[in-house]
Amino acid sequence: MIFVSQRADGQTVEFVDRKRYWWILSILSPSIPGISALMILGGGSLFWAAFPTFFYFVVVPILDYLVGEDTTNPPEEVV
Repeated sequence: MIFVSQRADGQTVEFVDRKRYWWILSILSPSIPGISALMILGGGSLFWAAFPTFFYFVVVPILDYLVGEDTTNPPEEVV
């Protein structure tokens, strides 16, 4: 997706969001407790009861460390 805007001096600013396909992963985090509950009800082990805690306090910080800081934020004119 390409966002186009103009600065106050009339110069055109374009921003290409190269991570837009990763946005779908935003539904993963809120769905973890529900998936765990379904796995427990489906006859799974009690490991699934602890999975949300493991996911939020172990997996997410590790992914945050591996991915690092986002240096491709859109310019103010586009926002």
